[in-house]
Amino acid sequence: MRSNAPRGALLVLSACTLIGAAGVAGAASPSAVPAPSTVRIAGNVLPNLSKLSSRAADPSTMMSVGVSLAHPHAAAEQALATALSTPGSADYGRFLTYDQVVSRFGVPTARTSHVVAALRKAGLTVTAPDAMGDYVAATGTVAQVQKAFGVTERLFVARNGTRFLANTTGPVVNVADQVTTVVGLNTLQHYTLPKRTANKTAQDACFGGACIGNTSPQDLWSVYEQPSARAGQGVTMAVIGEGDPKNLQGYLTKQEDHFKLPHTKLTVKCVQGSCGKETDGDGEWQIDTQASAGMAPKSSGETLYFAKSILDGDLNNSFVAWAHDAKGPKLASASLGECESSPLNSVFTGPLGSVNGNTASGTTAIVAFGNGEQSAIDPVLRSAVLQGKTLFASTGDTGSSCPLFYLPLVGAGNGVLNQGLPEQNYPAVSVSAVAVGGTVTYTNEGGDGQPGTRFAEYSWPFGGGGASLWTPAPTWQNGVSGINQPCLTAPTTICRAVPDIASQSGDVVSNGYAVYGAGGATSGGGTSLSSPLWMGMWARVQGAAGKNLGFAAPLLYKAASTPTGYAASFHDITTGSNGIHVATPGWDYTTGLGTPRVGGLIKTLLHHS
Repeated sequence: MRSNAPRGALLVLSACTLIGAAGVAGAASPSAVPAPSTVRIAGNVLPNLSKLSSRAADPSTMMSVGVSLAHPHAAAEQALATALSTPGSADYGRFLTYDQVVSRFGVPTARTSHVVAALRKAGLTVTAPDAMGDYVAATGTVAQVQKAFGVTERLFVARNGTRFLANTTGPVVNVADQVTTVVGLNTLQHYTLPKRTANKTAQDACFGGACIGNTSPQDLWSVYEQPSARAGQGVTMAVIGEGDPKNLQGYLTKQEDHFKLPHTKLTVKCVQGSCGKETDGDGEWQIDTQASAGMAPKSSGETLYFAKSILDGDLNNSFVAWAHDAKGPKLASASLGECESSPLNSVFTGPLGSVNGNTASGTTAIVAFGNGEQSAIDPVLRSAVLQGKTLFASTGDTGSSCPLFYLPLVGAGNGVLNQGLPEQNYPAVSVSAVAVGGTVTYTNEGGDGQPGTRFAEYSWPFGGGGASLWTPAPTWQNGVSGINQPCLTAPTTICRAVPDIASQSGDVVSNGYAVYGAGGATSGGGTSLSSPLWMGMWARVQGAAGKNLGFAAPLLYKAASTPTGYAASFHDITTGSNGIHVATPGWDYTTGLGTPRVGGLIKTLLHHS
């Protein structure tokens, strides 16, 4: 999966309500002292920058930033999100339209307009915010960013040679704007591709009954018991990504032709006017499109919400565009991640503890790293849930840890390697996303040209999973056997547990999914594969329902809430581990509820075949 460094700047303020980084007129000087109506977010800075060499940033270098504004009725939003999926509630199943979300929960226009005006006054080019008004995207030069936010940007060089821009002080903000955070003030925190070993062996190299290599779509139809009559009819899907998608339709068509599947149309929405020129991420987006379309071959197509780059200041626009698209797909997949927010810095020792001392002095704000990704995107995802939308998100390829980037030892990131920090991936850990973990899935040899069935399936050692250290468990995880780890700062509160579900990720070397690209057939793997596979399989469930089922997570746990429903809907993964955690009967911190039995899941939830 594509992975991001940890985010921070989730503010815990004692008296000032939520505040964050908007452009502030009068903060032109990087050393300006905040006026009484403004405040500097001291924690919105990367830790330990003083240990790195640096020089003044080129004032003409372009940057992309995003300003997140607090929702005025956040508690009521979450209460409604819960009620929408609670049988017996007056709001059960009564999903809102986007216009209704805006009307009931949108940010007041005056606040958004003030932020826009301040950014433009500093010279930044501002993309007109959508009606929700909770995220303002802008681009401009380093000089303009410094003027808008009252920061100093410098060019830093890490020990491994990585060069990046970063602000050395927190942004100055207007208290009345109630901005929660700014993203994009540094260019270190960005999504990267994990290193994988390509495996071009077809899944017909069989030894002792087990077939290694790449599964086909038909293999997984068989393994996951997907009914042929339910193939995603009438459902559209979405992929969150970035870069130039010009090659993806052709690659998808190659795969579909090889496996004799219907052609799926890709619709591209460049969320910043242009998707950029880079195609470095093609390998990622090949997996996303070919896995999801392969599981739902009769879907009504896929929409690609693509930003210009993998930098947070760009990519966030993809999440916002999907969540706030009034007529867009109800299902999306994000093979993207970064460490969840860490509101308590002094807990950890070792590599993190030695560098993560970024506490905001003079306030009770305690933050971890400089980019407020979680506080920016979580409200956006919650607004999607209110509309009955579901984001499937990869739990990561770093086992029971998250893809940690730390300074001055930059570059751990998202490889197939346990990073040691027992936090979870965001957005998978969000209570407004379905977290998807990974399994290694071998088939047996199908006779007479038929696809194989499951020979063995176990937890992938590098599949993400574990307990959030900070986010309380959502109501739909209450009482689930196996979910038992308390939050670090609230020992009596059980914390959000991931993954919720799992499917094939492969094992990098001998197991994966057949994907087609510029070089022909290759192997797709990691939880980058697991998430779009599940989106495609859920499209079958949604299509069978003939209506929008709403946010999938509560329904998945509902299906598993009785022994009969669980046995019919899921294949329980009971072997394997991902570092700290081991697979056990029932829900566990490596594969969640397990892998799907799609036909049984349809019957359990919809009471028909």
